Amino acid sequence: MLISVLSFALNFYLCAAHIPFLDNGKHTAFSSAFVYTDETIARSLNINVECDGIPHYSKVTVQNMTSFHVGMGIPNVTELYDYRPALWVIGKNVIVPDQYSTSWSDAATTPGIHIPQECKGYRVSTEVSETFREFGEGANVSGVILMGLTVNVTNPGDVYLVVEPEIGRRARIWTAVGTKEVEEKENGQATDIEVSSWYDSN
Repeated sequence: MLISVLSFALNFYLCAAHIPFLDNGKHTAFSSAFVYTDETIARSLNINVECDGIPHYSKVTVQNMTSFHVGMGIPNVTELYDYRPALWVIGKNVIVPDQYSTSWSDAATTPGIHIPQECKGYRVSTEVSETFREFGEGANVSGVILMGLTVNVTNPGDVYLVVEPEIGRRARIWTAVGTKEVEEKENGQATDIEVSSWYDSN
């Protein structure tokens, strides 16, 4: 029991410490999804969600594993305490957990969610998540973790993660994938100043 709790806590620390990328505002469809090219390396997509409720898409290219870890959260917990978006997991190779339905009835009534017929998947609501907890990494980096999720797949391939925000709300959300931190410069990687600005509520 203690080992599982420590492992759980470690996963959340890793999610909070991922190397960030700032969303350019264009990741709003399957075709324009942000791409995690390696699910074993820690990466985080920081997005600004506007009040129109448009979903944000990212794509995990699963290469050598049959599962990967996802963390989702928001900064500035005192201001966004009641904001609880949902996360869609979609792909041809996705294993749908027993507690979720494979029906796309929710997708049919959710603006901006379009599911290809050949895909499977499920919707995870943070309203019922038991992983809601605060974290902090200094004056400019703090917030709340909404979800820690293991996504299982049958074989390598692409898996889409779609953040479904609430219409009428404006917020910042990060979605993190991977477990191994790697310090290297990449296109789209946020600078320390950009990260500080993204976490700043003003």
